[in-house]
Amino acid sequence: MNEVTHSAPFTLSRAAASEWPAVCRLLFPETNATPPSDQILASRDPTAVFVARDSAGQLRAAALVQALPGALGVAWPPRGDSPTATAAVLRAACEWLRGSRVKVCQAFPETTTSGHQALWERCGFRRTTQLVFLEYDCRQEGLPAQPPRQEFALVAIHDPLQPDFTRTVLATHEDTNDCPELNHSRTPEQIVEGMVSLEGQWFLAQHDSEAVGVMNLKLNTDRNVVELQYLGVVPAQRRRGYGSDLLKYAILGAIAAQTDGVTVAVDARNTAARHLYTHGGFVERDRREVWLAHLGEAKRK
Repeated sequence: MNEVTHSAPFTLSRAAASEWPAVCRLLFPETNATPPSDQILASRDPTAVFVARDSAGQLRAAALVQALPGALGVAWPPRGDSPTATAAVLRAACEWLRGSRVKVCQAFPETTTSGHQALWERCGFRRTTQLVFLEYDCRQEGLPAQPPRQEFALVAIHDPLQPDFTRTVLATHEDTNDCPELNHSRTPEQIVEGMVSLEGQWFLAQHDSEAVGVMNLKLNTDRNVVELQYLGVVPAQRRRGYGSDLLKYAILGAIAAQTDGVTVAVDARNTAARHLYTHGGFVERDRREVWLAHLGEAKRK
């Protein structure tokens, strides 16, 4: 959707380049906005900003979305001076995602007042769960109570697209308790595409040359922490301590790199994962609600 459409009393269209500073001020008024607008613009993932203007050409609302690998999308909370204009730009942005073959759009609003909730619901989003953010403080005295088992090997993967590795990644995702609603309309190929597209370093865990799990770590230089973006164990090897071993490797690596901590986000309903992290010394720092919109396939003309 690039053309101008009318939704009286507003005109909807993609934001012009000259409007971006005004759009950023509207969407990210906080000085500590997350994620920063410059990082969004620098992202390799397709980004679209839709705006609503009144009859005088004044900016009244804006919405920003990104199409991610694996038929996923993400929407930042839209902002505007009226519910009508704000809902209109969010709907336009979601229509663009649908045209980009996005099947599921995620949103993580910081606030969910009755007005915000009504906005998301009007645009097809449903509150699904909460995302729990936990952190391990590497500055505390002492190392993890016990080191990983010596027979446990961790191999850095430089080509995560190799078939053997992607099959292992997909296997570790089987029966996931981390927002399984994301997978209802996506194919296995799309699921693994989204997973291996994560920035950061992938590792393959092996025991006696047999793949038992995978892990993805990313260094966040702004905060000087290591982000544990994914940790998974293949079904046949679960409940044997391999998840704990992977976590210890992540912590020891972060300590060796002289970072301040390790962070991870997990679905609040995933009690097994939350127990793993809290037992490993992680402390909850924040929570954010997760809203999902199932967009389906775009209709071909």
